[in-house]
Amino acid sequence: MFRASGARALVPHRRAGQRMVDAPDLVVWDDRLLATFGLPLAVEVIKNTESSVALRPRLRRTLEQIGAKSILAVAGQGRRNYRWSNEQQLILAVSLELLEDGLRQLPLAEVLTVLLGDAKS
Repeated sequence: MFRASGARALVPHRRAGQRMVDAPDLVVWDDRLLATFGLPLAVEVIKNTESSVALRPRLRRTLEQIGAKSILAVAGQGRRNYRWSNEQQLILAVSLELLEDGLRQLPLAEVLTVLLGDAKS
């Protein structure tokens, strides 16, 4: 999906003994993301339904471990987007359905900017 939008995507190599929360599921590069999200953009695929309250600390730990500015959490369920940010970090949680719908019409950077604008804080 990310590659189809013109971005480069990589699945990070996990070292032996490394916990799942220490590395994102994907890392995405697209120069058009730099201004709003920084590069690389870490991506976490959320398999289990978690409340936004439970999800945030886990995503923050992953973000801090990799030293990136932003992390995108893609959830298979729901149609609501959430964002949490401070001066240094941005966490954006979106539904897979909304992300896929957007990518059918717009480039990745534009889709994420729209989803960020629509996200609940």
